[in-house]
Amino acid sequence: MDMKIKAKFLAFYLAQTSGCLLILILALWGGTDARAAAFRIAMVVVFLGVAGAGLGITLLSAGRMNGAVQSLAEVARALAEGDLRVTSRVVSRDELGDMAAHLNQAVLRLREDVGAIALLGERTASGSTQLSASAAQVVAATQDIHAGADVQRLEVAQASTSMTETAHTIDDLAGTADELRKLTHRFRMA
Repeated sequence: MDMKIKAKFLAFYLAQTSGCLLILILALWGGTDARAAAFRIAMVVVFLGVAGAGLGITLLSAGRMNGAVQSLAEVARALAEGDLRVTSRVVSRDELGDMAAHLNQAVLRLREDVGAIALLGERTASGSTQLSASAAQVVAATQDIHAGADVQRLEVAQASTSMTETAHTIDDLAGTADELRKLTHRFRMA
């Protein structure tokens, strides 16, 4: 049993027994005749009975309270270690019972909140995976577009080169045709 709890119950017991002790002193203060002696003996027996009953009630109450305090301490220790499965077994209708009920409600609420946070974490991870897959698809599509653009750029460059060569050939042919026309004109005139 905790020393503080023992000290409180001892103080309660001493306060209770001090009243009985006062009655005992008054009983012993009386006269010396047989009646007074019997009264004194009766008072001593009453004093011892009340003191014994008070001590028994005090120790029983202390044991109950100590058990409740130990149960609450176990719950607090488990919570400190992150175990949200433990609850208090205290069911009394006193302040310790109220504290245990509130502590059990707090543990239940924490358990629900941690579960909700875990679910959000799973959903976030799933969304992140989907987003990563979409990003990979966008990168692949961008690379395909870039490759297609490179191919088109090369084809346009080849077409441009071909057109330039064709234009030079046409110019050469035009020059040759012009020379043939001049030669043909000279032969006809000659």
